[in-house]
Amino acid sequence: LNPASNKDMQEVFIERLGLPILKKSEKTGAPSFDKSVMPEYEAMLDRDDRQEAKLLKAYRGWNTAVGLLLRPYSLLTSKVDGRLRTEYTTHQTVTGRLSSRNPNLQQISKDGGSPWNDRIKQCFVAREGYVLLSADYSQLELRLATAYSQEPALLQIFEEGRDVFTEMAEEMGWPRQRVKTFVYSVQYGGGVKRIMSAFGVTKREAEKLRRDFYRRYPYFRALEDRCKEMVAKDRRIKIWTGRYRHFQYESESYKAMNSLIQGGAADVVDRVMVHAMKNLDSEDCRLLLQVHDALVFEVREDLAEEYSGRIQTLMEDVNGICAPDLDEPLFPVTFAVEVSEW
Repeated sequence: LNPASNKDMQEVFIERLGLPILKKSEKTGAPSFDKSVMPEYEAMLDRDDRQEAKLLKAYRGWNTAVGLLLRPYSLLTSKVDGRLRTEYTTHQTVTGRLSSRNPNLQQISKDGGSPWNDRIKQCFVAREGYVLLSADYSQLELRLATAYSQEPALLQIFEEGRDVFTEMAEEMGWPRQRVKTFVYSVQYGGGVKRIMSAFGVTKREAEKLRRDFYRRYPYFRALEDRCKEMVAKDRRIKIWTGRYRHFQYESESYKAMNSLIQGGAADVVDRVMVHAMKNLDSEDCRLLLQVHDALVFEVREDLAEEYSGRIQTLMEDVNGICAPDLDEPLFPVTFAVEVSEW
């Protein structure tokens, strides 16, 4: 079998593993395994202890690591100085996030427990006398969702610097990882079907999970409803910078809240990145990469501690950077940045 073949994937996913058909090809009527449904199949494989599922997950993991990461890195590394140089584009994503290509350095795997991705970051080293520092926003999108919704319980947690997912787990009576997965599913517009796939539950159970979550955090539900109404009315939603995300169909309104939050986060990181370049860029500290909500700097080793503090202070001042002239903060929520060696 070739797990990259649509025909063979049908045999493995549908016939051998008994997974549901999530989508059919409009031309052939055969099961489809395009990028719109693969995250749901991946979630099913994660929960499946059968040997076939483990082998398929390993194949897909290694195939991605080699095809999208390791081989392009090897081919595109400069023979002159050993560096990789990516191309950033500003117009490829619907959310407004920067995208990276030739090679895509935004797909560098975080340290994980899988043999195909747990050492990839170790391939990247700073030049002699320097270290790589990663400055990563902590739960940036959830903080923006809290700022937009004004959910009082979460505002207080962020203000006091407590662990938001741990406290949400205690409130909901759920495991912490379940809360985290559920919150991000909601933010990305996931409905009952996505929750069923992510948690391996029935439709009734998925609907109950949604009801329980929104009963505890009703301001999130109100924000989602307002965003849907805007898209239903105008086929667009306005990001805080004045940029719009347009929708062709009213049926796409379930993506509205995600567009507001993810698009808003993208614009925050872009503004902060420009500010960091203006205020920090020198031979002592150079901004190298933007990887979604994180910025990666190459810093002189003897100045690493000093610049860690400066980078953290600068990046946490989101309101001062994005709306310095406003009397009231643009985003009434506390922002946090974690700086660590990359």
